[in-house]
Amino acid sequence: MITRTGLLEAVVACLQETGYANTTIRVVADRAGTSPGAVQHHFGTRDQMITAALAFLFEEFIRRLDALRARAPQSRGPDNEAREIVATMWDFYGSDLNVAVQEIVVGARTNPALHQEITALREKIVASYMAPWKQLMAHTTLSAQQQTDLMQFAISTLRGLALIQLYRHEDQRFFNRQLKILGGVIAQAISAGHFEAAAPSRHKGRP
Repeated sequence: MITRTGLLEAVVACLQETGYANTTIRVVADRAGTSPGAVQHHFGTRDQMITAALAFLFEEFIRRLDALRARAPQSRGPDNEAREIVATMWDFYGSDLNVAVQEIVVGARTNPALHQEITALREKIVASYMAPWKQLMAHTTLSAQQQTDLMQFAISTLRGLALIQLYRHEDQRFFNRQLKILGGVIAQAISAGHFEAAAPSRHKGRP
């Protein structure tokens, strides 16, 4: 008998392989080797199935952060800690799991009801992984707002790299350099206890 977890894994696989538009209840049922009725029994509508899959993916990310937190990274110093934080986050954002997340987020853009549900889910998830992030940063003198800003900056950078990876996936050296830079920024902020935005360039028209 197919389990809910097995169905969610089938949804994720369909999102990765065929995209959001083609991830229907029937396609998921075929992938899982069950009937459309069995899928509907677990999730109800397609939108509810997609929302459940997104929650499933985010929960996996939280488990990875919790595993990192359990290893007490504070004892290793800011440089090593920052590298572990970046590596753990990239392990998710740079994986096929995040491809499924991207498919959902982009695909739901024109579906107001689903978009609203996904936004609400994302807010809950962000609140959940703030706890392990703050524990990792607890020995710094960064303010709560600075810790939040640093986390959002790291996530934004990793999401951007994940999009680039869709067409530049073979250039692993590029991603290693980018991740090293990101880890250095986090380590510097942890050590200094503060960070500042770069001053705007005086040369107008230059990026």
